[in-house]
Amino acid sequence: MGTSRFHVPAMDCATEKDVVANRLARLDGIDGVDFDLLERIVTVRHRDGLAEPIDAALREVGMEPRLLD
Repeated sequence: MGTSRFHVPAMDCATEKDVVANRLARLDGIDGVDFDLLERIVTVRHRDGLAEPIDAALREVGMEPRLLD
């Protein structure tokens, strides 16, 4: 199990948070997602090896994520 944190500058409201949450919910291997809207950070608990597919999913919904760790 891994954890990845992404800075998502375009995610600044509850609507965008919901868009991100709904997109990530469609990925297999996601164990949980936490949001910090103030800092624009998405933390995803997931099966190992999913950081790149998560990044791609965020880009599909118009976000430009940057992997923090």
